[in-house]
Amino acid sequence: MRHPIVTVLALIGATGSVFAQEVTVNIDRGVLETRPFTAIYPQSFQQVEDGNEVTVLTLQHNGAPIQCDVMIADGQAEGWTAESALSAFDKGAVETTWREQFPDFTVTESGTRDFQSGPALYYEGEAQQSPLGFPVRIAHAEAADQGRTYIFECLMDLAIAEESETAIAFMIANFSTRADAECCAAPRQ
Repeated sequence: MRHPIVTVLALIGATGSVFAQEVTVNIDRGVLETRPFTAIYPQSFQQVEDGNEVTVLTLQHNGAPIQCDVMIADGQAEGWTAESALSAFDKGAVETTWREQFPDFTVTESGTRDFQSGPALYYEGEAQQSPLGFPVRIAHAEAADQGRTYIFECLMDLAIAEESETAIAFMIANFSTRADAECCAAPRQ
């Protein structure tokens, strides 16, 4: 369910360039009890349908090769926390999974970030070899809440990854596993 558009002062440019300006954001909420969420994102991203039942929202940037997916799946590990997931993070297993599509995928960073609803496991990775025809960076954040696993994941052209970092951090910080989040939280990296 799309809610009113909000204009906020943020540090996001057209493709994520860092400078202060007013930015109009969309607020989408999953209001089904089985798939609650709030996604707050710059209006330069538009929804597209990807046909995947687990993906509840797919966003593509209007003028740059960036796509972000919000996925929700039933089930979570017993006692899951972002900190426990980070301590059990298996870099090799994550790389192996991604290498099915991106043969030289390498995790470049792992840690935690905050969704608006609480801490999330976070990692980034890069691949020079890509079926998309250009090198990519992938930013992946995940959390568990109310018996479900939530993933906010963005894939972008590596050439614009640095300038897109602020926009991606904003979207992650303003994602919630609940349907009642409000705009806008500042990213903590």
